[in-house]
Amino acid sequence: MKNKPRRQARNQTAPIGGMLLTGLKFLVMLAILTGLVDYYIYLNQKIAETERAILNNRQQLSRTIREIEQLRIHKEQLSAWPHIRAMILRFDLDLREPAPGQVANIAVLSPAQAAVIPLENASNFNPAAPAPGTVPQTPLRRVSRN
Repeated sequence: MKNKPRRQARNQTAPIGGMLLTGLKFLVMLAILTGLVDYYIYLNQKIAETERAILNNRQQLSRTIREIEQLRIHKEQLSAWPHIRAMILRFDLDLREPAPGQVANIAVLSPAQAAVIPLENASNFNPAAPAPGTVPQTPLRRVSRN
């Protein structure tokens, strides 16, 4: 009779340890599964936020493109001769030749001319009188300063 209670005691301790181990495995698996579900939800939220940001950026871009087109149209309207003529009449402006100080002559030098003339003298250079043995002069351009 003494053997039976001992066997029962052994049988009772073994299932408790196994049940604890099984419960621990279940809790670990449940924690992993919960973590994966939470991560999935987090990623879906980030995707939704990114899609909203993309939509906002596209709307801002389309607004900016429309504004640029409107500014181009406005520029064309202001640059048109009827508008310019109306402003001339409105402010009683007369068209006349530019004053001598408003015009500058620029000499375009050939490589041979540039090699002969020092850089500090290039601003005072007169291409009408090229040095002997150089390439013929290049035409001058007239530029007005406002």
